[in-house]
Amino acid sequence: MILQELVKYYEALAKRGEIALDGWSKEKVSYSLELDREGKLLKILSLGVEEKNGKGKTVRKPKLMEVPERVVSRTSGGSANFLCDNAKFMLGISGDASDRKSQECFTATKEKLMDILQDCDGPAARALKKFFQSWDPSRAEELSELKDKEYRDEITKAGNLVFSIEGEYAQEIPELKQAWESWRKKQGKKKGEEKKRGKKKQKEINEYGRCLVTGEFSEIARKHTQIKGIKDAQSSGAALVSFNAPAFSSYGKEQSFNAPVGRHAMFAYTTA
Repeated sequence: MILQELVKYYEALAKRGEIALDGWSKEKVSYSLELDREGKLLKILSLGVEEKNGKGKTVRKPKLMEVPERVVSRTSGGSANFLCDNAKFMLGISGDASDRKSQECFTATKEKLMDILQDCDGPAARALKKFFQSWDPSRAEELSELKDKEYRDEITKAGNLVFSIEGEYAQEIPELKQAWESWRKKQGKKKGEEKKRGKKKQKEINEYGRCLVTGEFSEIARKHTQIKGIKDAQSSGAALVSFNAPAFSSYGKEQSFNAPVGRHAMFAYTTA
């Protein structure tokens, strides 16, 4: 009942335009990476808004922005997001200096972006491609904002960063939004083709079925987006639907296939 009510709540908010649509999410963003049309990083701007907290102190809070949906879970450096991520993935830097793992994260972001924008040749897409082809994390301190250790620490610990190309946020540019939507559709078709050819692993075969929330036959979510702020859960978030031990599994089904929730219903309830 809880999941059903959350899906209804999502649909009501979506009709009023007050919540992110499927394929997108509302995220807190702290900084903007300002690029020119040649992909050169000109400066890093803070997007924080100063507000007073309950104790009367002035604090800087991140800006809430709609960005391409995040990866469901991140257990390794290879799971990059598109157009919005932390400093490791967007700039390849962490702490006092760039390190190997941070550069691997940056490479993962570069590969994903190049894949998504491979058929996109507009001004914004070209600028982003040029940035990832030319940016060298080991020379990050050549940028004035990153020379200052205090400011650099703020950027690397801040959370999410986005791109801005000549004053326009990348995730709001039509050509990039269309590229993201097209890539998502291709990924869905690719999964379907792999299943038909029998190339999926045995534990991933049951990915289509009856959604227990909507009652519709649809693609079943194998993992559910983690939700932050749950009492006694990890700070990185917790899944409301999950199975992490054989005792909780049945009929040979693993992960969230035990409680089949359609991908759209999963997105709706976790977003709500």
